[in-house]
Amino acid sequence: MGLLIARVLLILIIFPCAVCLGAFLVKGDKRYLRLLGQIIKYAFLLLLAAAVVMAVVRIILV
Repeated sequence: MGLLIARVLLILIIFPCAVCLGAFLVKGDKRYLRLLGQIIKYAFLLLLAAAVVMAVVRIILV
């Protein structure tokens, strides 16, 4: 179940990144790169939070 959720979240993160990168390449506006950076930053923070929760659950159950 956890891997399924991780895969769905990965797809939901990759899609906006590709859209922002494509919009930057087409229009050349730097705002899209800034948005891409924010998406990657918050995705990393979400990944860290999920890893901590999974670690805590694993420690509690063992």
